[in-house]
Amino acid sequence: MQKILDSGVDFVTIGKSAILHHNFPKLVIENPNFNPIAIPVSKEHLTKEGLGKKFIEYLNRWPDFVKK
Repeated sequence: MQKILDSGVDFVTIGKSAILHHNFPKLVIENPNFNPIAIPVSKEHLTKEGLGKKFIEYLNRWPDFVKK
């Protein structure tokens, strides 16, 4: 991500990583080599990250994102 910002891009979207880690920007600032948890993830992990039941149900539509 830093290479992209250094190239002059205004911003970088963090998409799925922000779903997997509610504090993703902070984690990357503290550790530029931070790697998000691998998918698929458990419903329990998503709940601990603050996602609601309905959103987790929606994410089940994404192939290989939520463990079955």
